[in-house]
Amino acid sequence: ETEKLRLSKLSKEMETQNSNIKRQNEKLMNKQSSLVESERKLKEYAQLLKKQGREIKQKEKDLQNAAKLLSQQKDRKSSQDNEIINDLRKRIEEEQNQFRHLSETHSKLRKEITAKE
Repeated sequence: ETEKLRLSKLSKEMETQNSNIKRQNEKLMNKQSSLVESERKLKEYAQLLKKQGREIKQKEKDLQNAAKLLSQQKDRKSSQDNEIINDLRKRIEEEQNQFRHLSETHSKLRKEITAKE
């Protein structure tokens, strides 16, 4: 009978150990499931970051192109402004010469008229 008691005790201990192993196994399975979910979320986040990185690079490229275009427009505008300024200076000089010529002609004609009188 002691053998039966001993076997019964061993059986109970084994059942307890088996139960403990099952609980630990469930915990491990839950942790594994949680890790798989975390890994999935991390991959999604990594893809999101990668996408945002590409978008940022594209925006930087667009900004650089815009800055380049603005610089070119500024250079063209400056060049056009210089051309307009030079053209205006030429016109002023021509008008000054024309005025001088008219003044000289006027003075000459006045002298002639005064001399005839």
